[in-house]
Amino acid sequence: MSKTTPTPTPTPPTIRDLRDQAHLTPADVERITDGAVKRGALSAIERGLVPTPRYATLTRLAQALGVDPDECQAAVHATVAARQSHRLTRGSPGRPKAAPMTLAAALQQARQLCAALEVLAAAPGR
Repeated sequence: MSKTTPTPTPTPPTIRDLRDQAHLTPADVERITDGAVKRGALSAIERGLVPTPRYATLTRLAQALGVDPDECQAAVHATVAARQSHRLTRGSPGRPKAAPMTLAAALQQARQLCAALEVLAAAPGR
């Protein structure tokens, strides 16, 4: 029997990937879009900080990169997903990675904090 290795699914390109494929700098994008997509806005989009850019920004960016607006939107989603994945999986070398908190755990933590605040408020001399 021959072993078959699963073919890895290709990851969709990020906004930075599209810009690199177009051989453009952030300044080039700003110039091509007549200032509609500023370097700072592009940087925030490329870092995954803007999950839903304005439609006008998205269409101007897509034009500058030479792609369809739908492809540009998919790249934005890929960028945000990559950022979230990185944020959830990275950890400091000396500290273990924190597990995502569940809603129940967050509520329990909030209840404990409220109880502690009530104890402090009721303490004599306060």
